[in-house]
Amino acid sequence: MEQSRAFRFVGPQGNQLSAEAGHKARHMIVGEGLPAADLAMCVDNDEDFVAVARTLPAWPRIESALENLRKTEELHQSMDEAEIRAHQERVIAHVRRGIADLATTMDLHEQHDAVLTRAALGRPPLEPPIFDPLLMYDKPFATSPPVAAPEGTSSLPLPTGTWPVLGWFGWDNRARGVRIFGGAVLNTNPWFLFGRSVWVMGLNGLIPLAPLGFDLSISAAQVF
Repeated sequence: MEQSRAFRFVGPQGNQLSAEAGHKARHMIVGEGLPAADLAMCVDNDEDFVAVARTLPAWPRIESALENLRKTEELHQSMDEAEIRAHQERVIAHVRRGIADLATTMDLHEQHDAVLTRAALGRPPLEPPIFDPLLMYDKPFATSPPVAAPEGTSSLPLPTGTWPVLGWFGWDNRARGVRIFGGAVLNTNPWFLFGRSVWVMGLNGLIPLAPLGFDLSISAAQVF
């Protein structure tokens, strides 16, 4: 069972918030770039979110992610959803095969930290990454703070890109925690429609979702 990890929830002015108030915020930011590892920045509107995000080292990538979300909303009105789903399913299947082959080569389990780190980072200059990466886990972390993938977990590897319907891969409202090598925004609704978002940043960072109020509730993701 996952041990409770204590996050400190703060508003855009640095004011302390209760966990209950933090869990209701429209946007939350956690991970690298904040003043402390246990800090969760909570923002209720888009204008304040942009003001806070501009102060972070990851702002150029966050700004690009926001533009991609805007484009995704526009495309959703006119796209062939069946075609997009089929393509995204092919991409995830390709990544899964790559990780499985690497695990076989290393003679380790697919969820072993060494396998996932090598799959995500590669071994420059001749071995590129297999995916550029977010991993979702469907079991809670065993320790707080987390130090390894949960035992017996299944995982969903997501390369860089926008993944508007995690249900296409059997992962709607399934994630309990994530491993991040970069940045991602996770949303509680398919197609990012009016849901709450948590923005996670880190290099091989392990982030439990329950203490943040996002356990078993993620339906869409963009990895950047």
